[in-house]
Amino acid sequence: MSKEKTFEEDSILRLGTDFDTIYLDDVEAPFREKKWERDVLTGIRFRRHKGHISLEAQFTPIDLETKSLRPQDSVWLNRLDNHRKREILNFRDDDEPTRAGGESTAHSKFNQAIQFTSASIEKTAGQVIVPYFDSQPVHPSPQRSLIHGVGILFKQSREGHAGFIAFQINVS
Repeated sequence: MSKEKTFEEDSILRLGTDFDTIYLDDVEAPFREKKWERDVLTGIRFRRHKGHISLEAQFTPIDLETKSLRPQDSVWLNRLDNHRKREILNFRDDDEPTRAGGESTAHSKFNQAIQFTSASIEKTAGQVIVPYFDSQPVHPSPQRSLIHGVGILFKQSREGHAGFIAFQINVS
C-alpha cells in the first residue's frame, strides 16, 4: 500500500502515474467560540489520496485585538472526511477551453471531482490534456481582509469545451 504524499514530501507528482483526478473542495477555518479570536489561512498544499489530489489548508489562530498569530496551534485541514461517492467530471470528447471564447463562470458543485484526460481525438488529435489550470491571480478584496477559506473550482464558458480549474478564497 502506498503512503499518502504531500508536495513537500515528494516534489513531483506525475499525471496518469500518481493521480488522474483532482477533488473540487472548499476548506474552511475551524469555528472559534471567542469573538476576538479567528483562524486565518497560512498555507496550502496538495495531498495524494488513493490516486486523487486533494487540497489541504493550514489555518493559524489570530488574536484580533493584538493581531498576533499563534503558529504553535496551526492545523492542516482537508475534506477527505467526505465519504460520499463523488461525481466525476470528464471532458474526453471536449475541445480545448481556450477555443470557447467568452467569460468563464463557475460550474462546480459540492462533492465533485475532475478527471484529467486527453481532449477530443477529432478536435485536437488527442494531444491536449484537459481541463487547463486557470493562472489568473486570486486575492482578497478589499486587500486587508482575512482569508478564512480556500477552494478549488471548475470554470467553463461553453459546453463542449473542457474549461479550467481555478482557486477561490473566502474572506471575512
